[in-house]
Amino acid sequence: MQLKTLAATALALASLAGARSAEAQWAASVDGRTSLYQDSDRTTISTTAVAARISPTERVAVSGRYLADIITSASVDVVSSATPRAFHDTRHEGTGGLTYQDGTRTASVGYIYSVEHDWRAHTGTAGFSSDFLDHRLTIGIGGGYTTNDISRSGEDSFHPDIKQVDSFHRKMQQGNASLDVGVVVTKHDLVTFDYTFMFVDGYQASPYRFVPVTFAAFSGFPGATPERDPETRIRHAASVRWNHHAFKDTAIKSHLRGYLDDWGILSITGGVEYVIGFNLGKGSPTPSSDFELGVFARGYAQNSATFYQAVYDQPRKYMTADRELSSLIDAFGGLRLGWARRVGIFDELRADLKGTGFVFKYFDFPRLTGRTGLIGELAIGGSL
Repeated sequence: MQLKTLAATALALASLAGARSAEAQWAASVDGRTSLYQDSDRTTISTTAVAARISPTERVAVSGRYLADIITSASVDVVSSATPRAFHDTRHEGTGGLTYQDGTRTASVGYIYSVEHDWRAHTGTAGFSSDFLDHRLTIGIGGGYTTNDISRSGEDSFHPDIKQVDSFHRKMQQGNASLDVGVVVTKHDLVTFDYTFMFVDGYQASPYRFVPVTFAAFSGFPGATPERDPETRIRHAASVRWNHHAFKDTAIKSHLRGYLDDWGILSITGGVEYVIGFNLGKGSPTPSSDFELGVFARGYAQNSATFYQAVYDQPRKYMTADRELSSLIDAFGGLRLGWARRVGIFDELRADLKGTGFVFKYFDFPRLTGRTGLIGELAIGGSL
């Protein structure tokens, strides 16, 4: 599927090139991306995506994207909590958007539809931004609303200790609003600040996870009960990004993000990328390629939710077996190699190759103390 995606992108680029030669009043771009995720918890995710953007005028652009995730997992969540067999699913996502920009102001609206065998989501988004002080200051606002329909796939996925058979169907809604401020501090420095507020209401547990409970009245005999999370969640996130042009053809990109919610989770994320631009054909009459090499690292840490316990001694109002609600740290790092060049009628042809390694450490999740993995990504695209 990955090769088909990149082949489809190449075919679309060839088609756009032919159309461009006949009509030069519009602009267009096509990008294809494929990635493969593999971790030590026996989970594999293959992702493919194709995106296109067409500007019939200088101020209006229409965009669309199709994405597919193919997931295969026999992780501890799947084997211990839901079913003894490996889990396999495919998620499809389609995105459409309309953007207006006049050089100072930008307005956009979008729609996202996502579906898998037990989940269906509709999302609407809108945003507006404007430049001030001769384009040295940009202020933007945005928001989105999502409806989720959640079901359960097959009665054979029920926990063997739970004999109840029902027609499982739950709903969840979420809305978010954001404020973004970008400042050109110097000719070498761009700093952006953003704040996001999110409110979630509805079913936020997993129909496949069951929480281990030790009942003292039965001499410590282990049991399990369906996961129960609060139905509302208020989330806040604030971040700052700093892009600095360090030396000739080099830049440093860094970010710091803080997060908190009313489930008691506090987290911090920090990352940096050092980017070097170089040209293998420098000094020749016709430079051959323009390359960009990036070295990046990112770290994350959080505490656990207030109602999270590794094992519950008795049933409680809220109970979870979600490792993402436990206390944890993670680290990502890797290399990225990009290439971009003007070729013929193409304003830009581009390719990107990225490799990432990661490690997770869980401090109070007994079934899995940690996991490691690799992510490989390949992308090609072009603009007219």
